[in-house]
Amino acid sequence: MDNNKQKKPGKQLKNAVVLTGIAFQMGITIYLFVLLGKWLDSKYADGGKLFLIVGTLLGVAISLYVVLQQLKKFND
Repeated sequence: MDNNKQKKPGKQLKNAVVLTGIAFQMGITIYLFVLLGKWLDSKYADGGKLFLIVGTLLGVAISLYVVLQQLKKFND
């Protein structure tokens, strides 16, 4: 029984680290797409923020897809 109690905190810590990593990955992905949108706006737009908006939405969509794929693997 003592072995089961010792394994649970380790597994919980591993799960917490994995979920924290997923959150950081999501934030970094969105941030990079926002930067890409700002850069494209500075190069190609005449004062509009079209690329910023599209980049942000694309970053959110991609990060959600990746998170869902990782959570699917995590639950298996």
